[in-house]
Amino acid sequence: MSEYYMTDSDEIVTIGYDSCCESPRESMDNLGTFLIFSSRYSSPDKDDNIKTWDDLFASFDVEQTGFTRKDMEMLKSKSLKRGYFLYPVYILEHGILKFSLTDPCDRWDSGIIGVIYTSIENAKKWFMLDDMSVELIDKVRESFKGELDLFTTWANDGALYYVTYDMKGNETDSCTGFYGSDPEESGITEYVTLGDYIGSFSSIFEALGFMLHKGMLTVNKAGQVSISTCNKK
Repeated sequence: MSEYYMTDSDEIVTIGYDSCCESPRESMDNLGTFLIFSSRYSSPDKDDNIKTWDDLFASFDVEQTGFTRKDMEMLKSKSLKRGYFLYPVYILEHGILKFSLTDPCDRWDSGIIGVIYTSIENAKKWFMLDDMSVELIDKVRESFKGELDLFTTWANDGALYYVTYDMKGNETDSCTGFYGSDPEESGITEYVTLGDYIGSFSSIFEALGFMLHKGMLTVNKAGQVSISTCNKK
């Protein structure tokens, strides 16, 4: 089922969930490299030199004793000395998936699943800053947080598409790949202006039938369909 609206140009637009939307790790430029080390989930990004936790710890000469806070802090410290910003990534599996830089503190449904990182030099170029600074650190962390939030949205089928139709049900425009569950926050309303809400239907013809039944549309003898004047604002 999709949601149907009128547009400001007297067309009909449907908005629905896009279950086949490309991952934002593939369709967008990202500052970080996001690796997941798990047999249950595919890694969003790839690094030919780091494919396992053992590879990661070995690359920064850190002796792994487990996934303790001490291990993670040592990994962050060693990576920084080697010229990298690196943060552990936590997953919360509780009905939905959530990826974050902070520990959800749920002993049953959460844990460290991977890392996200970038070189200091790459971060400087990304934010057009010359020096290593608190400002750079804050910007990198905020960027990583945003990338994980967006990936979380996508991983939970949070991507939308829209299709516009004329009054006879002919498709006039369409676009997909809007990450989010809200038309405005996802960016759809930058492409099409939503007017009155019509309802939730399985097809444009079902929506048109409903509109005719409710007197929202009129059809003249020539078969031309238009919005009923009494229903216009």
